[in-house]
Amino acid sequence: MGDVMLDGEGALKMHLISQWFQNNMDIVFFFYGLSFIVLGIAILVQPKKDSEFYLAKILWILALFGLTHGANEWLDMVALVKGENPLIEASRWLLLLVSFIFLFEFGRRLFRFTGPKCPRRRKKIAKLFVWWSLPALVLLILICCFNSSDFWKTGSICIRYFLGFPGGILIGFGFFSYYKCNKEITAAVKIKKYFIGASISFFVYGILSVLVVPKGDFFPASQFNTEWFMSITGIPVQVFRAVCASCAAWSVAGILRLFNWEIRGKLKEAKKSLETRLLETEKKYQDILDNSSDIVHSVDAAGFIIFANKKECELLGYSKEELIGKHIKEIYSSETWNDMEKGFETIKRLGMSFVRNGKMVKKSGEKLDVEIQSVAIYDENRNFLRTRSIIRDITERKQAEKEKEKLAAQLLHQAKLASVGELAAGLAHEIGNPLQTILGNVDLLLMDNKSEELSAIKNASIHCKKIIENLLDFSRQREMNFVQEDINNIVDKALSLYGKQLELKKIKVIRNYGGLPKITVSPSHIEQVFLNIITNAQKSMPKGGTLTITTGKLVNGKREMGDGKTEQPSTFYLLPFTDSPDFIEISFKDTGLGIPKENLSRLFEPFFTTKKDGTGLGLAVSYGIVKQHGGEISVFSDGENKGAEFVVKLSTWGGGGKTA
Repeated sequence: MGDVMLDGEGALKMHLISQWFQNNMDIVFFFYGLSFIVLGIAILVQPKKDSEFYLAKILWILALFGLTHGANEWLDMVALVKGENPLIEASRWLLLLVSFIFLFEFGRRLFRFTGPKCPRRRKKIAKLFVWWSLPALVLLILICCFNSSDFWKTGSICIRYFLGFPGGILIGFGFFSYYKCNKEITAAVKIKKYFIGASISFFVYGILSVLVVPKGDFFPASQFNTEWFMSITGIPVQVFRAVCASCAAWSVAGILRLFNWEIRGKLKEAKKSLETRLLETEKKYQDILDNSSDIVHSVDAAGFIIFANKKECELLGYSKEELIGKHIKEIYSSETWNDMEKGFETIKRLGMSFVRNGKMVKKSGEKLDVEIQSVAIYDENRNFLRTRSIIRDITERKQAEKEKEKLAAQLLHQAKLASVGELAAGLAHEIGNPLQTILGNVDLLLMDNKSEELSAIKNASIHCKKIIENLLDFSRQREMNFVQEDINNIVDKALSLYGKQLELKKIKVIRNYGGLPKITVSPSHIEQVFLNIITNAQKSMPKGGTLTITTGKLVNGKREMGDGKTEQPSTFYLLPFTDSPDFIEISFKDTGLGIPKENLSRLFEPFFTTKKDGTGLGLAVSYGIVKQHGGEISVFSDGENKGAEFVVKLSTWGGGGKTA
C-alpha cells in the first residue's frame, strides 16, 4: 500500500512539473532563444581575425545560426503569447530555414576539415560533403513543400529532417574530430571538456530536432512527434532543446578560450621579439656611438664625464677608464672652458648649446680645434640629469681654410695673368698686321726722304713690334716646337694648373686614361688647347659637377683603354671623325649647362662667344692648333642643361714626326 502511495506521489510530481512547463512555455522559449543568441554574440565579439586556426574561419556561420535560430525561438514565444497570424508564421518558417541552412553549412565545413592525423576513411567520407550539398537539400525541401497540402507545416518538418538533423550530427562529429586532429594544442589549453560538451550538445540537439517534430500526416512525423515525446517524458521537447542550447553555448564559449590562448601566445612572442629587438637596438646604438667618427660623451649635472666613446679616447690619448669620472674642464682649454661653463647653464635652461670654435686638450698637451653641440637630458619631472655632446674635430678644416685663403690669393694672381695673356693674344693678332703695314710704308718713304719725323715713326713702330713679340711670347702663340710627348702627362699638367680651382668650385675630376704611345706635338700649344676646354667646362658648371677626361687609342670605332678594355666613344659630334688606328682620342665630358643646338656650328668661329667676359678666340685658336697637329676637334651636346663633351683627335705622327 505504501509503494502504491509513493508511485502516486511520484506521478503527481511529474504531472505538476509537466503542467508547469506547459503553462510556462513562453519562459522556455525565451531561455531557449537567449542561449543561442548568447552563443552567436560570444562568437562574434571574440577576436580571431588573425588566428591561424581553421575554426576561426568558419565560426561566423555558427554565430549566424545562433542569432537567427534564437530569433526564431523568440518568435515562437510571441506566437504563443499573442496567438498565430500569417505574418508571424511566415517569418518563423523563413527564420527556421535560414538558421538551419547556417547550421548545416557550419557542420559541413567543420566535418570536411581533416588534419594529417585523421584516418584515411574519415577523409574519404569528408570529401562526400561537397559545396552543392546545401543547395540540393534546400531544393528538395521546396519540392516537398510545394507538393504538400500544408506548405508551412510540411516545410518546417522537412527543414528539420534534411538540414537540422544532418547539421547537428555533422557538428557533433566535427567538433570531436577537430579536437582529435589538434590534440597537442587543444590539450595544452585544457579545453577537451568543451569540445566534448559541444559535440554531445549538437549531436543530441540534431536528434531532438529531427525525431521530435510537429505531428504530420506522413511517416515518421506521424509517429515520432512532439505529442509522442510528451506522452513518454511528460516534458515538452523544447525544454530539452533549451538545455542542449545552453550546453552548446557554454561549450562553445569554452572553446573560444583557444583564441585567447593563441592571442596570449602571440603577445608573448611579440614581447619576446620586442625585448630582443630592444636589446639589439641598444647594442647597435652603443656600437654607433662607440664607432662614431665624432666624439660623443655624456656629462652629469656636476660636470663629470660618465660616458666617452672610442673616438674621444683615440683623439685625446686617454683610456676609457681615465676619461670616465674626469671633470670636463680638464679636457678643454681655459678659453673654451669659460664658454662651456656659461654654456652649461644655458643647456640647463634652454636644453642645448653650441660652441663653434672650441679647443680640447690632449693628454700630451696638444690642442684640437673642435665644434661642440650639446643637448640636455631631463627626467620625467623636467629635472636636469646630464648632457650629451657631439664634438667634431675641425683641426684639418681650420688648416684647409688657411690653405684655401692662400690658394685663393694664388688663383687670383693666376687669373690675372690668364686675363692678361688672353688680352695679349688678342692685341697681338689685331695690331700686328696693321703695324707691319706701317713699317713697310715707312721704309719706302725713307728711301726718298731721310727726315727725322719718318725715322721717329719707324723707331716707334719697331718698339711696338718688340712689345707685340713680347706679348706673343707671353701668350705662347708663336712658332711651335714639336717633340715626342705622352698626352696623358700633358693632360695632368693642364689639370695641375686648374686642379685647385676646380676643387674650390666643387668640380670632381675623373681620369680614365688608356695606354697611349708617345706622339709628336708642341706640348705648350696642346696644353693651351686642354686649358681652354677645361676653362670652358669649369665655367659651365657654376654650382659644381663632374668633369670626366678619357684618353685612348681609336681602333675599329672603339677607344682602347688599356688592360684589354674598350669604350664606345660618343657618335654625335659636330664634325664626323674618320676611324683610324693612327689616331688617339682625348675626351672632356662635363655635366654643366650644355650648349644650345643653334650655337654648336659656330663654336669654333673667331670672336664668337656667349659669355660676357669672353673674347671668342679660345676655341678658334684651339681649333687652329689642333689642325696644325694634323688632328680634329669637335663637340657634342644634347642641349641646355645636358652637359657637353669636347673631343680632340690627334694623329700619332703629329706635325710630321713619328711615333715613339
